Amino acid sequence: MRFLSTPNVVDYASNNSSGVQLPRINFQKLSSYTVPLPPLSEQHRIVSAIEALFARLDATNEKLDRVQEILKKFRESVLAAACEGRLTEVWREENQGIEFKVDILDSIDLGSSVDSEVIIDEFNLPDTWKWTTVDSIGHVKGGKRLQKGSNLVNYDTSYPYLRAGNLKNGTVEGEILYLQQNDYNQISKYTISSSDVYITIVGACIGDSGIVPEEYDGANLTENAAKVCDLHGVFNQYLALVFRSKIIQDQIQNKIFSASQGKLALIRIRKLLIPLPTLPEQQEIVRRVDALFAFADSIEAKVTVAREKTEKLKQSILAKAFSGELVEIEAEIARREGRDYESAEVLIERIKEERGKGGRNDET
Repeated sequence: MRFLSTPNVVDYASNNSSGVQLPRINFQKLSSYTVPLPPLSEQHRIVSAIEALFARLDATNEKLDRVQEILKKFRESVLAAACEGRLTEVWREENQGIEFKVDILDSIDLGSSVDSEVIIDEFNLPDTWKWTTVDSIGHVKGGKRLQKGSNLVNYDTSYPYLRAGNLKNGTVEGEILYLQQNDYNQISKYTISSSDVYITIVGACIGDSGIVPEEYDGANLTENAAKVCDLHGVFNQYLALVFRSKIIQDQIQNKIFSASQGKLALIRIRKLLIPLPTLPEQQEIVRRVDALFAFADSIEAKVTVAREKTEKLKQSILAKAFSGELVEIEAEIARREGRDYESAEVLIERIKEERGKGGRNDET
């Protein structure tokens, strides 16, 4: 292999790109860049080796993608089992001699809508559980939109403002922006506590629910989310799990009305039907779900590491390919077989001759 130059092509392209919105490669500079050139037959073997190895890595990535899908379905199954009483079925049998009480009145009016009848018929709850509504176990309140002309800042003013994009996976994620003092004074009462349960009400992630960490206790809440506060008879972590379950998600999808963007009205959140076990069983459900989700998270972390390794392997393969280490070089094969071969130098000279004879149009 003849090495005409050794810089990394990707680094070269990155360092020699231009453009205001999208980076563009300077093709005049790129055309003057030299590349390592092995004999033609060796090039074919390098390409074949790269394609074969990349195919194996792509197959591995496809399997890893299937693991991600399996984990998603696993979490959904765990939530379904938890919120329908199947996850703690043995626990109830072991504790059936203990007197537990569902701290909600039996006389709650669930309404006579078709939706409520379908849901109650579809999900057969344990005898010790009760159906109730969100407004029977707490108060639903919305967040607050910023005043016109107000701007969030990316430095800590002691007034964090939680946007819908921060409310993910049952907690708070992403970059936190802050209110300035004047803006906080305008919307200071629209806050959320770590004892509340949030639920997003606008956009693609409608119905994502969870609890804000202690560090964001008292943070201001976006108008694109609501909170269920002043809870009684229900463990907040249990309620957050129920909101993410099929029981509630099915109800939410049936209660969204908007031509352009789905939005879940606060009054409809109040009427969502909740399956309610005793408080001790709620706590046991949360404990078991947390353990199973932690198990899924550990597998997901290993999948992420594996994907990173496959990407690094691809770069390693390319590095070996263009440094003459991936396949046996043509010179060694020809020497072993006792034959001549067209070296890179000869190949270059032949290309120059053909171009000089008009064999290739330089402008193509």
